[in-house]
Amino acid sequence: MPAAFPDFETITFLPPGQQASTSGTKTDLNRFFAAIVKCEKLEVGEQDFEHFFIDLMISKEKLNWKLMRVLREALLYYISVWPGWQRNKQYFSGQLSYKAWFERFRQYLIFKSNFIVKNVSRFSDDVENVKDATVQTDFSNKSIQKRLAPYTLIVGGPPAVLNNVVFLENKGNILVKQHIEKPWKDLEMSELLNWPHVSVEVRLPDISISRTNTHEWQRFVALGCDVTAIPEVSSIKHIKRTSGNENCELQPFTYAFIEGYVQQLNQLLTKIPNISDIRRLELKTIFAEFLADIKEVGVYNTTMCPNISIGYHIGKNKYIRNKKMVSTDLDKTSCGLNVINFYEVLMPQVDFVLHHFKTTQDTAHKSGVAFQTLNKIFYKLLLEKAHQEIADFRFLVNNTCVVYNCTLCVKNFSGPHAHFNLTKHFAQHHKAEQSVLCHKCRRQFDVKTLAGSRWTHICK
Repeated sequence: MPAAFPDFETITFLPPGQQASTSGTKTDLNRFFAAIVKCEKLEVGEQDFEHFFIDLMISKEKLNWKLMRVLREALLYYISVWPGWQRNKQYFSGQLSYKAWFERFRQYLIFKSNFIVKNVSRFSDDVENVKDATVQTDFSNKSIQKRLAPYTLIVGGPPAVLNNVVFLENKGNILVKQHIEKPWKDLEMSELLNWPHVSVEVRLPDISISRTNTHEWQRFVALGCDVTAIPEVSSIKHIKRTSGNENCELQPFTYAFIEGYVQQLNQLLTKIPNISDIRRLELKTIFAEFLADIKEVGVYNTTMCPNISIGYHIGKNKYIRNKKMVSTDLDKTSCGLNVINFYEVLMPQVDFVLHHFKTTQDTAHKSGVAFQTLNKIFYKLLLEKAHQEIADFRFLVNNTCVVYNCTLCVKNFSGPHAHFNLTKHFAQHHKAEQSVLCHKCRRQFDVKTLAGSRWTHICK
């Protein structure tokens, strides 16, 4: 057995377009694995990965050049961190057969590579900017002094795991444990709309909006005491045109104008028979949150333009979660353990967009602000409740106008039961969020409470 195992320095990965000197010999996954085990020199070219893909049962028809490039990089990474390398002593002592060891290696890579292929929509079309969704052990802000444990850790698994993962150091080893998941609690509509990883879109003939919780998490592992260095964040993250509308003319609408439309829409929905009460509440609450976003950001004298996306730091507070297993010196002494803390720094953020707003004020209406399209439906409702236009509008409202999205799974929920199916999805797959501490006042808050208050509280 070599002194340092595995010794990847014996393997040379050639740049794209350059063939291995042993190009006449097939380098499949088995030969690659054998070269690592025997510490033999081996050149691996771009074409050799096609043999790897065959061994990993990946259909070449599912791959384009971008995905192949991502897969190559991912395989090299997963090979380097494969836990099975730790069984080298069993192999070299004759307790583990080569065939069994290799098969474990192959099955591990099959799982990892096929996960990437099946979830290709989660990867950016711009391969250069593919984001690592794993837990990071570093700050992106280089001006902050690092106070990190001397480890590099990647935690994989279902998204719910990150809420409950804790770390423990014992005799030089890092133990990763998972606490019991926090049970899901039913959320009020306003709480759901501000819940991490929830996005919603409303599509109506006059108006279309979307609102996405894009909370920023910075995760890292540190030794010992609490963290104090947290980067400053700007209130407004971005104001930009939506894709495909970079050259369109901007048409600003005042907050009062949009609010007047929403108020008349809510009144109209109460008069149209057989519209779901749940859907009425959904629309009323979604628009209320959207209006609150416009007011909180307050850009351009509190106006909003179609085809403009605004991202901002909602609530203007920062929160932390500390997952330390052992909290006192007495515990450390009795257990013989050192404390390793898994920190999560949370900066709540919302991106909201007014996709279109195609309506005209009815100037003939003297008793208040009213809109032509809504008045048209209202007048038809007075004359004939069974009018086809009213039936079409009712069907749109009850069935297709609201679409939710889980941004963790990139999964959409639409239809009359969209709200129920979204909450069921979170209850089954992601569970509840663990409580957080305000970085400023150090008070603990339940995420459900913060979501209901639009991530604000009074620091005491």
